[in-house]
Amino acid sequence: MTTLLAVLLLGNLYLLAAEKLFGISNPTFFGFTTAIVNSGSMEPALKVDDLILIHAQDGYEQGDVITYQSDGGLVTHRIVEIRTEGFVTQGDANNAVDSGLVASEEIVGKVTGRIPGAGIWVRWLRSPLGMTGLVLVGLLLVEWPWLFRRSDCEDREKGGVQV
Repeated sequence: MTTLLAVLLLGNLYLLAAEKLFGISNPTFFGFTTAIVNSGSMEPALKVDDLILIHAQDGYEQGDVITYQSDGGLVTHRIVEIRTEGFVTQGDANNAVDSGLVASEEIVGKVTGRIPGAGIWVRWLRSPLGMTGLVLVGLLLVEWPWLFRRSDCEDREKGGVQV
């Protein structure tokens, strides 16, 4: 459990540092990046607050759900048509295709997985309060056995002194 918490903390710190300190817009961790769904445009496939896993591909096909850069933000929609100039995308819940074509250079990657509702927890973990909480939980898990051993030793010492 401690190792898992340490990996989560280090991964979180790396992603935050890469984004905030080095200006990398979509940092990857072992080739993957994540995003949190903020709108219902891809329902029912993706719901608000789902955490999506994104991985860059060599090529993309019609039907793939991709995440791409658009006006300084990320958009996750499905490829509905491939043209020589770019990709036509549309949200599953939208009744019209997106305006403008998506160029290959704008694509962050294909959605390869989702964790329903995990976006709420990731947002919290990325906050200063969440980071502090994660560190405190990690320390508690590491120190918990030591605290019990210490109280057992004290009980034995008290018991040994008494006749």
